Amino acid sequence: MITNKDYFAQLPKEIKQGFSELNIGYHLRKANITKLSGYSCLTVFKLIFLLVFQYKIFLFR
Repeated sequence: MITNKDYFAQLPKEIKQGFSELNIGYHLRKANITKLSGYSCLTVFKLIFLLVFQYKIFLFR
């Protein structure tokens, strides 16, 4: 299982900066997107966001 520490260490610095500049966590909370347990909504959102772009990269190879 991937821990929170390992996951955030794998993010490129451009993605980290973009998410912090756009205040994605704030907008998720404002939209009332919550979870009861497990990883935070922001972590799940980042994972899905990265998977979409990784898939597109693999299509062009």
